[in-house]
Amino acid sequence: KNHSLEPRIGAAWRLSETQTLSFGVGLHTRTESTALYLAERTNAAGQSFQPHRDLDLMKAWHYVVGYDHYFTPKFRLRFEAYYQDLFDIPVSSSAQNPIFSSINAEDAWDIVFSNDILVNEGTGENYGVELTLEKFLSKGYYYLLTGSLYESRYTPLDGQSYNTRYAGNYVLNVVGGKEFSLKNRNQFGLNVRVLLAGGNRYTPLDVNRSRDLGFPVLDFAQTYEEQVDAYYRLDVGLSYTVNKSALTHAIRFDFQNITDRLNVQGFDYNNNFEQVAFFHSGLLPILSYKVTF
Repeated sequence: KNHSLEPRIGAAWRLSETQTLSFGVGLHTRTESTALYLAERTNAAGQSFQPHRDLDLMKAWHYVVGYDHYFTPKFRLRFEAYYQDLFDIPVSSSAQNPIFSSINAEDAWDIVFSNDILVNEGTGENYGVELTLEKFLSKGYYYLLTGSLYESRYTPLDGQSYNTRYAGNYVLNVVGGKEFSLKNRNQFGLNVRVLLAGGNRYTPLDVNRSRDLGFPVLDFAQTYEEQVDAYYRLDVGLSYTVNKSALTHAIRFDFQNITDRLNVQGFDYNNNFEQVAFFHSGLLPILSYKVTF
């Protein structure tokens, strides 16, 4: 039965025929997973209850300033600076897990299978700058280069500010493609994407306490201070399009992560409480066929 009024405003000033300055501010809200709201807990009397059914919506004020410069109608440079002020974030009210925030949950099951009871008393902030260089599709080719530097912080119930799980601090993305027109009106296409990003963060174990107690105990003094290796992926796509008068056939081969790099996804722990890394999948080939009438 929650509701949200979300005021937003945007403005743009054309400084010249090729330059534009823009500004925007707005309030955004987000619901959590249904599984989170319906998660059950057991009280001291052994009775089951659902403490999260009345959680409020997560909210954030977004502020952004942008500058666009068109060198030609098909070639653009864009600079953007942004700040996000997050509040009413569900965080743990448990003294045993004082650093937990739903900001860092990979999915709802991180919360459903824990014993934490969440309250809307957490905050967070994201801010950074982004630069985009874009050549729109013309003369059979296009490319897009984006780079971002950012900070991502959150504050749980203990009042301290920490990195979020996703504070990789930088992202570089390069996309490009070329279409080759054949004599029979058919087309062959080649597309390439390179993604490089700072690795996700994690809280290391307190190995000695874990061994003494017999279960994993996190070192809260180093909350999300450790970082996995950078995320790197190279994708290549090949396409062939047959253009007929009444319909078009297109067949496409996509090779995601063509270098077969094993990017680290997360960690588990062995019986000696040493970290064992999880990995994303390696090379993933995808074949698709599309008919357009």
